[in-house]
Amino acid sequence: MAASVVVFIFLGLSHRATTKSIVEYGVIMAAYASVVAFWLPARMGRKLARSWETYVLEIGPDYLLRRQCDLPDLRIDFSEVQTVQSVPGRYLRISGTPRSQIITVPEAIEGYEEILQAVGGLCAVEVQRLEFWQKNRLLMGIGLVGFPVMLWAESARIVIPLSLFLIALIAWMLIWAKRSPNLRTRTKWLMLVIYVPIMIACALKILVALVPPR
Repeated sequence: MAASVVVFIFLGLSHRATTKSIVEYGVIMAAYASVVAFWLPARMGRKLARSWETYVLEIGPDYLLRRQCDLPDLRIDFSEVQTVQSVPGRYLRISGTPRSQIITVPEAIEGYEEILQAVGGLCAVEVQRLEFWQKNRLLMGIGLVGFPVMLWAESARIVIPLSLFLIALIAWMLIWAKRSPNLRTRTKWLMLVIYVPIMIACALKILVALVPPR
């Protein structure tokens, strides 16, 4: 977010933008940063504590069943297991069919070795160093820096590819969220409210870039 503000200010000054427009964007980003840095972690902490307190993993003769408050039960049959990924010291990720069906098993859970032994016989356990959320944050960072570049760009050769990339990135995030059984319905709607206006802004920018100058 800080990089996004710096890029926006730099491009704004190079385009001789008014101080008002630069300050307005800075205020919006500062408010967004405050939400992400303070309000969101506190809210997520409370919900995660409640969620993990109700976490139950049932190991059946040929299936795993995860139960958790505010989430639908998720069952993965052993025959549906596609990948088993281990993040040392953190958790085990078991992907079913489709791959969006994911059960996360924290290493601190009772009977972890039993679970590892049960799923380890189904397919090779892959050791992961880069976690899934880190990959997502990297893509989000690229998008945050690319957005102000797209706003200030005037050349269609820059606007169109960058806008299409941002639209595709947001569409992928929304599709992933919709398919994920580990996100609450309210969270999915919140993502729509946040990201759809950005997609609309990108689409409008493409239309402006395609209109020939008079």
